[in-house]
Amino acid sequence: MKFSVLNIFILIITLIKVDFYISQDFHYSMIEMSPLNLNPALTGWYGSDARISAHQRSQWGSVSVPFNTMSFSVDSKNKRIPLGLQINQDKAGDSKFNTFQANISSAYSFYGDTIQNIRFGIQMGLTNRSFDINPLSFDAQYNGLNYDSNLPNMETISNNSNLYPNINLGLLYSRLFRKNQKLTTNFAFFNLNRSNQSFFGETSPLDVKFISRIEYEIQLKKFIGIKPSILFLKQGAHKELVVGFEGTYTSTSFMEFKRSYWASVYYRNHDALFISTGILHDQWKLGISYDINLSKLIPASRHRGGFEIGLIYFFKRKLNLESPLLICPDYL
Repeated sequence: MKFSVLNIFILIITLIKVDFYISQDFHYSMIEMSPLNLNPALTGWYGSDARISAHQRSQWGSVSVPFNTMSFSVDSKNKRIPLGLQINQDKAGDSKFNTFQANISSAYSFYGDTIQNIRFGIQMGLTNRSFDINPLSFDAQYNGLNYDSNLPNMETISNNSNLYPNINLGLLYSRLFRKNQKLTTNFAFFNLNRSNQSFFGETSPLDVKFISRIEYEIQLKKFIGIKPSILFLKQGAHKELVVGFEGTYTSTSFMEFKRSYWASVYYRNHDALFISTGILHDQWKLGISYDINLSKLIPASRHRGGFEIGLIYFFKRKLNLESPLLICPDYL
């Protein structure tokens, strides 16, 4: 079997990327469309009665088997105890390395008025990681001339699944400046209990993940707004910095009815430039995003990165806009 220099380079980079990816948590470019993955304190933090969010991301399809990530969450706005349920699933690579996670969350505003709000959130759940070695290739399956998938791989792996708990905490601070400016700051810590993620009885604690996202929303005109933001993520040796801005045009805004369109451009340091766009139509919010790869995988990816789509539905109490029916007594 002959390999070109480019094929060997692609193989090495792909293995490095897969090893890095497995050692880290999954992430989204449109993280604001999956709020409970950003900060547990965002549980119940919106202007309606309940919220359902669905998110899907596919990446590295141009290099190897696509890495697919999906999330689903539902949370309710309760003045006393807002609650949220979140489910994440991530499947990566030829071994179908699968991460399934189920979390419950709650939040509490311990200070709030018409100007500013300080909010604390907690999230707890279980994570299961598993893999399948059958689709993989091993040197024992080389028959002396070429690779033969029918030969046994001679690998004895007794445990290909691991279940562990996870504890996450978050803090949110928001403040209004004047009438047209708003600052929102998120701080969140994930995997605080540092569960052992090893499949083979060794000690391999999961690194704590820290996320900080700061955004400053400015209403330039009645229907035009801009929101620059910066996100910093650190997990173990991995660091990630995302900077960019979002522009919004609002065509309709009346009581609970709002129609707006948004577009954003963000840069992730030494990795990708991603462009997002979406629409808010009353109770529906839809967003799509595409990553343009700028990392060392360019020879293999040809700048093709990941595609995302997110959908949020807000449950709101129905408004009775009709005039009440008045029954006049008949005195005749």
